[in-house]
Amino acid sequence: MRLHTRKIIKSFVYLLAGLFAFKLVIERSDYENQRRRASARHETQEVQHDLLDQGQQLLQAHDKEYEEEIVEEGENEGIRDIEELAESYEYDKEEEDGDDSPVDLEDVIEPVEGGAEAPSDKNTQEDLDFLAEREKVYKERRERVQQVCQDLQGSGSYGSIDHCPLKRLRWLVSHRLLMCFNAKVGTSTWTQYLMEAGFPGVLKNSTHWHYTAERYLKPPYKRYSSAAKEMLKDFGKVVIVRDPFARIVSAYLDKIATRSFAKLSRYIIRNYRTTPSANATRAPSFEEFVRFLVEQTSSSDGVWKKLETRTDRHWFPYYANCFPCDLDYDVIATMETIHEDTRYIMQKYKLGLSDTIWGNHRASTSSEEKALTLFKALPRSLTLALYQRNRVDFHMFGYSVDKYLFPSSDV
Repeated sequence: MRLHTRKIIKSFVYLLAGLFAFKLVIERSDYENQRRRASARHETQEVQHDLLDQGQQLLQAHDKEYEEEIVEEGENEGIRDIEELAESYEYDKEEEDGDDSPVDLEDVIEPVEGGAEAPSDKNTQEDLDFLAEREKVYKERRERVQQVCQDLQGSGSYGSIDHCPLKRLRWLVSHRLLMCFNAKVGTSTWTQYLMEAGFPGVLKNSTHWHYTAERYLKPPYKRYSSAAKEMLKDFGKVVIVRDPFARIVSAYLDKIATRSFAKLSRYIIRNYRTTPSANATRAPSFEEFVRFLVEQTSSSDGVWKKLETRTDRHWFPYYANCFPCDLDYDVIATMETIHEDTRYIMQKYKLGLSDTIWGNHRASTSSEEKALTLFKALPRSLTLALYQRNRVDFHMFGYSVDKYLFPSSDV
């Protein structure tokens, strides 16, 4: 009996010892887990601090890059918030009747066996005569620009190329060509031409041509670097213009009359509609739009003042946008002679595109007819006030305001 009792007691002691040992193991495990968790929290905090530091660095880098981009655009002289009302995104797809509408990309390059036709160095005598004749025209246009710049006595210049808005230039490095883009003057069409000459097929997969083109049509160096400025000297330089008032009408019909710029349209109606009525349209009238332009843009001829009071690129003056008093353009093309100018550019810079392209270009009369109709209804004094704000473009590129001045239009 005693032996049996001792065995039970011994077994009970062993059980207690086992439970105690198990408890120690559990406590040790809990301690290790707590230590690992504490260590993990510490490491996490360190990582979070590191990530925060990296985030701050990235944010600072982004801010610096943004500041550099603003400086690079040359538009850091106080462009006002009113430009935001226009919702004038740089990469919207500009279209206008007959002048800036997209073309079928299948017509841009002649399909031949082995790919697109390569630029040819061979010109017929007819081609050589044509090029020589056009160069006389461009020489006269350059001389006119130079004379107007001289008459402006420095107010038409940004002072140096370092202060010009170089972002408006599109670089086709493969063909040593650059073009300054003026909105509502064939930019969508020429975006396609330049891209197909240098980067065939890229635009077919793009829904935002201007955004895509800006990524491709740029110099291999920073725009304001000494290397890029050296390239500026050697590249062929092209700018395209049109009748300034026809351009304003095109911008009005495309962006304001359609309320594409909805916020700006509401702003114009709120501030320039003097006689609200039940029959008034939801879109601003052309007269309301012109009154907005006259009041919100500077009558000064100085480019810096133009830049300071810029409201939107679609009606920003050519000479302030493309700075011809600071950069000598080899080709000053116009929409009125776009057939000849397109042929010259294609042949001179060997873009290798279809000969049918310039054959499809015709000077459009519809925009001029619409412009004359709309200006005829304006008070003469208002037309003259708008002319005062665009007179440099008229003089510099050989346009006349006379046809827009109607004796009976003053009220």
